[in-house]
Amino acid sequence: MAVIGTSSRGQWTRRNTVFTLCSAVALVAAIEVILFGVIWTHGVYGSRMAWLGGVALPLLVITAALAWAGARPGPTADGGMANGVSNAGTSHRDRRSAPRAIGITSLVLVGIPVAFFLLLLMTYGLIFVSHWLT
Repeated sequence: MAVIGTSSRGQWTRRNTVFTLCSAVALVAAIEVILFGVIWTHGVYGSRMAWLGGVALPLLVITAALAWAGARPGPTADGGMANGVSNAGTSHRDRRSAPRAIGITSLVLVGIPVAFFLLLLMTYGLIFVSHWLT
């Protein structure tokens, strides 16, 4: 594996790569659980909710945590200098964009069922209030 423009103690470390790859694997697993265990299944409502609440949502939370850990920069021992040359003028893709995108995707996928739950709770609350007033 060739490292271009960074030292072994630079901003992006092997730890960041491992966290990013693990978060990507967890995101793929969560999406597969959502597709095949919740949406595209012949199971009843209870089993779908069990797959969603017991497997998919915890996987998405783990994905967000791993992506956040992967996006954090590593310690800089040489002040941004790699082999005596400053990396300030080089134009390269920000490596933290991949874990950020994975983390945002997982948080959006967590937010969808939460939004549906809150909408349902608000609807039942309005029904309760309307019955209380009449």
